[in-house]
Amino acid sequence: MGGALARLIRAARIACCEALPATIGPHDLIRVRGHVEAATGHLQRVLAQRFRSMLLAAAEREHYLSAVEFTRVARRSPRVEQVVKVEEGWVDYLKLIIPAPALDFLERIVGPLWRRVVGAINPQRASDAVLQGIAGGKDRREIAADLEDVFDGYAAGARRVARTAGLQVATQTQLAVSETIPDMVSGYVLNTVLDERVRPEHRAAHGRRFYRTPKSGQIGMDQMPRPPIWNGEVHWNCRCYVIPIIEIDGEEV
Repeated sequence: MGGALARLIRAARIACCEALPATIGPHDLIRVRGHVEAATGHLQRVLAQRFRSMLLAAAEREHYLSAVEFTRVARRSPRVEQVVKVEEGWVDYLKLIIPAPALDFLERIVGPLWRRVVGAINPQRASDAVLQGIAGGKDRREIAADLEDVFDGYAAGARRVARTAGLQVATQTQLAVSETIPDMVSGYVLNTVLDERVRPEHRAAHGRRFYRTPKSGQIGMDQMPRPPIWNGEVHWNCRCYVIPIIEIDGEEV
């Protein structure tokens, strides 16, 4: 997801650089600056539309995979075949115990998350790179290098947003699917990636279990993080995830 957004940003940067005249003078200021502002504004709109579509597709896929896994466990049988029709998405729910998601369900999961990627783009910053370059007497190559730095920053921001928002969609979708069968899901286990880059508080929470109806000494789901959301705050680049605790006939499986 992040790579696809970065490719769109790279294409916009190339187009802006190609629009620079071979010899740049003060008389080019308004035209070139206006072109960069327009191109960057168009990039914002395209990114928002593409990002929303990607998030909806990710939510649909997560819903399907969760439905497959719950069905497999519920039936205590080999993994259900994943029948995928590329043109129609993840649509074969005939063998599954959880129905296909409605569009309004997916849109509630995605919510306003797609707007975050727009915040990573600042047309004024790109415009200022041109303004300062022309005012400083820079040539086409030097201004193009300045624009490359600006757009690389946009790409890094878009990747960061995509990673974090993608995780949020995955978590929200899995929780929503799990809550359609509360008798099977008694709670969740929080896990993370245990490497040198993990946050100390995330490492400390690894393996912690949260229960729907906690017994003595157990933690309730009301205290459970919803990665990347921890205590109401977004933890950017969070790599934590929750796994449902499934009970059948009173026994965890």
